[in-house]
Amino acid sequence: MKNIFSSLFLFFFPLFLLTFPSFTENIALGAKYTLDPVPNYTNCKDESDTIQLTDGKYVEGHFWTQQGTVGWSETEFAVITIDLGKDMPISGVSFSTAGGVAGVKFPDSIVIFTAGEDGIFHEIGDLVKLNNSKNPVLSVGYATYRYTTDKLQTHGRKIALLVFGEPYIFCDEIEVWKGKEEDLSRPLPGMGFKDLKKYVDNVTIHNCVKKRIAKDIEKVQKIVENTKRGKKIQKEMNKLTKEIDTLPMAYSEDFKTIFPINFSHEKVFKLYARLLQKEGLKELTVWRSHPYQFTELFPSVSDIKSNDINQLCINMMQNEFRSTTFNIISSKNTEVSIEIFGIPEELRKESIKIQKVLWTDTKRLEPVASALMPINEEKGLFKLNVLVGLTQQVWITVCSKNLPPNTYNIEIKVNQIRLPMTLKIYPIRFPDRPTLHMGGWDYTNVPKYYEVTEINRTAFVNMLREYFVDSPWATSVAMPFGSYDKSGTMTTPPDTSNFDAWRQLWQDARRYCVFSAVSNKLQQWEIGTPEFNKAVGNWAKFWDNYMRNLELDPSQLIVLLVDEPHQEQEDTIIKAWAKAIHDSGAGFQIWEDPTYRDMTKALPDMIAECDILCPNRQLFYKCGEDYRQFFINERDKGKKLEFYSCSGPMRLLDPTIYCRLQAWDCWRYGAEATYFWAFADAAGNPSWNEYLNKRHAYTPLFIDKDTVYPGKHLEAMREGIEDYEYLIMLEKALKEGKGSEQARTQAEALLQETRDILHSIMPESGILFWKDFKQPEIIDNIREKILQTLLLLTTNN
Repeated sequence: MKNIFSSLFLFFFPLFLLTFPSFTENIALGAKYTLDPVPNYTNCKDESDTIQLTDGKYVEGHFWTQQGTVGWSETEFAVITIDLGKDMPISGVSFSTAGGVAGVKFPDSIVIFTAGEDGIFHEIGDLVKLNNSKNPVLSVGYATYRYTTDKLQTHGRKIALLVFGEPYIFCDEIEVWKGKEEDLSRPLPGMGFKDLKKYVDNVTIHNCVKKRIAKDIEKVQKIVENTKRGKKIQKEMNKLTKEIDTLPMAYSEDFKTIFPINFSHEKVFKLYARLLQKEGLKELTVWRSHPYQFTELFPSVSDIKSNDINQLCINMMQNEFRSTTFNIISSKNTEVSIEIFGIPEELRKESIKIQKVLWTDTKRLEPVASALMPINEEKGLFKLNVLVGLTQQVWITVCSKNLPPNTYNIEIKVNQIRLPMTLKIYPIRFPDRPTLHMGGWDYTNVPKYYEVTEINRTAFVNMLREYFVDSPWATSVAMPFGSYDKSGTMTTPPDTSNFDAWRQLWQDARRYCVFSAVSNKLQQWEIGTPEFNKAVGNWAKFWDNYMRNLELDPSQLIVLLVDEPHQEQEDTIIKAWAKAIHDSGAGFQIWEDPTYRDMTKALPDMIAECDILCPNRQLFYKCGEDYRQFFINERDKGKKLEFYSCSGPMRLLDPTIYCRLQAWDCWRYGAEATYFWAFADAAGNPSWNEYLNKRHAYTPLFIDKDTVYPGKHLEAMREGIEDYEYLIMLEKALKEGKGSEQARTQAEALLQETRDILHSIMPESGILFWKDFKQPEIIDNIREKILQTLLLLTTNN
């Protein structure tokens, strides 16, 4: 029997050695390390997070509730960089974690990097893959687990673990095992990274690119299956799917998600074009679409044919902007020439603008056709490169400022395809400055805020002005407080240089909005004290006089004291500041945007001190009739009512419901301004690459460090401002008794019909995703009825 056990031991012992790493000296024990981002999981976060991963201690009990664990929540990755003190040979690594329940998953990847004394990190391998090749995670419930490898044969002064895992990452201990001395002479592999964030960005972009192409292949494959054509195309799609994994992971800092993203992505559209040809589509096909209708990346042949162009049409006043669109698709890469006939050349050049609509991807991998880019014109020809199989939308904007009232029968020639277009300019002139105010927390008084910089700021401001933004916002830097003596008397006046420079950017603004971001004291004085009241009053009078000296009405200065107040403490601060300002006789207006879900909880004295109330439009819809009635009652008491929206991501929201109709709601509820958070906020990255975004992007523009371009959502905001003017012009005509009795009756019925339609199409949430709203033409139909009715009232007066 003894001999049998000896034989079994001799047989299995080598296998045992193969199963477990040859643990050697842990050279990370007690080593210092850095964590990026800072750990934020509440149940295990403590001051010792910076020492616990190399203290040699493994936790006992439920893993992520123990103080010895370091944890992250709502993050895509974490970087743990350990400093070994000097360049050391490294044979292996272990990473202790847990998962399997409560939404906690084991890491998707743990990429190992090492860096020598030069601090340049080199990728060594993926610990998850190295571990799983021998010892994969088999847990189907809660379990602790150590990922290990002893096959690294590398070296470094620093070793970094880039851990990918969503939505949680947990670790209680990391070990680094000493290798052989000869490992010190091994060259570190591959390209190096001084900043591992660039590597993370590359990985993030690469994964998104692969998913994008895979999604589009899947979409085309489904079309192939439904049409029961193109078996050869199906085979090529399968081949292309395998190609995705061979794509190189090399992306420049100015990478853009403009379609097609790369050569493999272009192949998808080539195959789709072949499928369209099999379905009987012509080599070059043109069809119409509403400017704000969601554009499908892979439209069906039936959709294309059902929208075949018979007539483009724009009906408008003089001196406004309106747009129409058409789509082009081609079975090959081709240059398209666009010509416009039927309008004098000089008028065409100053009145008609042609842009191409670019496809870009979003963080959620839902592509949109929204970015508007100019098309180069050469001797009356607009040259446009149409890429094979990719729907190219053409956006035509008419500015009727200098167009005489008339009906222009225009022909648009796209290569040899002729598109008829009727442009009717009514003998009614839109005002040079629309009535409704618009703003969007641009904060252009500082050199850099969100994606606006000193380089692109002038272009950014000019574009906003072009789109009727007349109420710019500044940070508190624009209105400093100056200095005061012990009694609250001003001794040194505020520095006006920031406001002066900001005003130069916005010389034609009708209002100047400042977020003062005040607290419960001014300098050393608590709110409500005599010194506080005196100091605030002196500050308010100073800025009142500042506006008057510029020959501006002080009421053109709008001050937000506390943003989105929703608790009594904030209301108390607003009340104290606003009362001191009003008691001083200063004429600027106090603007507040309370976000209580129940407005009866707001402090009545705070509401009483506000000059302007600006509810969040989405809350205005969601919180019910009593909520809406509260603001209507305050409006009827004499307070000004305005609306703002702060939902995202902007690219995926419907431009009609979210952007354009906010102005219609201003008319419907008697509001005087419309705001959107936030014109400059692209989530910290260029608008052309949302793959790197960690949160929603809110800008309706496309911004990078050098350039600024409009998007469809900005166009919809401008059209909403113009629509509002139509509505109040119609109401004004009725009040002035214009037109025949029959015409006035028709106008009153139309206004009621408009209210009914708005009530029927607006969702309870006040927002709708772009792809879910199918009838944007409803709003244009109403607008054109208003235009016709205005003409009827003015010509039958």
